Amino acid sequence: MQPAAYGIPFPPTDCCFFLDFDGTLVDFAATPDTIEVPGELVSLLAALAAAHDGALAIVTGRALPDIDRHLAPLRLPTAALHGTVRRNLAGQLYGGPHAVDFATRTSMVRERIDVWLAAHPGLLLEDKGLALAVHLRALPYEVRLLHELQAALHGELTPFLPEGVELLNGNLVVEVRPRGADKRSAVEAFLAEAPFRKRLPVYLGDDLADINAMAAVESRGGLAIAIGHRLQKHYHLPSPTAARAWLANCMKRGGAP
Repeated sequence: MQPAAYGIPFPPTDCCFFLDFDGTLVDFAATPDTIEVPGELVSLLAALAAAHDGALAIVTGRALPDIDRHLAPLRLPTAALHGTVRRNLAGQLYGGPHAVDFATRTSMVRERIDVWLAAHPGLLLEDKGLALAVHLRALPYEVRLLHELQAALHGELTPFLPEGVELLNGNLVVEVRPRGADKRSAVEAFLAEAPFRKRLPVYLGDDLADINAMAAVESRGGLAIAIGHRLQKHYHLPSPTAARAWLANCMKRGGAP
């Protein structure tokens, strides 16, 4: 691999890409529905996937229909809901309990969340079907207070979790999700099948949920790049704008040394 912008080497042509979405490819917004997808992103991802025989996957906390809507008309290989649901290049779906079962089992958690919603105007519940995300980003508090509130919410919900359900802290979000599958297991599943198999993995992510997946990539000699300032990695890009620019430069270089 040869040096590139920000001191991050360009990957070789026989690489594959795993890309987080919010905070990595697009900037955060006050609510998940108000993000702005840059006009060049869809064409960039399409070109990058085509240049690497389809070996590009989105690895996201969003639900699968949501990510497809934001990246239409693309239907990329995707690990959605932090790996709970995975779609491969052929369109096969893996994982995920039934949404109705998940809703029934988490009814007490939902009741506690409703109490918090009433007490903190601006707190947002995102029902993803197979996960519940409580977003704090729109609350009119200082960041330090937001982090304290996030920790308090995590502690409040913990006693009401049924077996097989866990809490995941993200960037000003607390997520209730099925235990088991995560971003690392999703990346490893992709790497075991075509077109990702035997390719050098490259992972871009910005949040705590990306750490284990990054470790899996690095254990294979791949490239893990942290976006923003939440993660401490050897390779770092300051923003989604910089991440898109780096990917575009990879495209221009063709991934070649």
